[in-house]
Amino acid sequence: MIYYLSKIFWLLVQPLNLAIILLLVALLAALVGRKKLFVTGSGLAFLILALSTWTSLGALMLNPLEERFPRPLLPEKADGIVVLGGGMEGAVNFVRGGYELSASGDRMLAAAVLARHFPTAKVVISGGIAMIGDGEGDAETAPRLFAALGVTADRLILEKESRNTYENAAFTRELVTPKPGETWLR
Repeated sequence: MIYYLSKIFWLLVQPLNLAIILLLVALLAALVGRKKLFVTGSGLAFLILALSTWTSLGALMLNPLEERFPRPLLPEKADGIVVLGGGMEGAVNFVRGGYELSASGDRMLAAAVLARHFPTAKVVISGGIAMIGDGEGDAETAPRLFAALGVTADRLILEKESRNTYENAAFTRELVTPKPGETWLR
């Protein structure tokens, strides 16, 4: 249930989708002769599109969240590294067979760097196919990327069923249970 609610929520609040919905409402209002609703809906749609494409408002809103916590110092040893999905372009990778990264792909590169720094640590990659037509999940693509970056397949633990961040965390927790005294990076 949470999965479906999260998909509906993000469908409605993403700027482009919200602008399209507002334009549809405005067009329906125009068809039934509601001029004020037409002007309001189309004006809000234009404002959303303008702010999201011609300004850096999104980055300005995200920056305080990203800078809220300092980057932690690395421990002396790590037994495992957990990478949650969302770092790969599944549709492109499915067609090309490569390892195209998304805007969140830095998490995959950071995990590979950590894996090279801690050569005995296991690497858990979590991420299945979120929606039909998304191509490959991150856990399907990641072995090709990690092999190209010098991390052997025997170190990888792949969780291929999750469809969102909540499921990434829950399914990974079921798959890997750290023992007392172990250090796992996430």
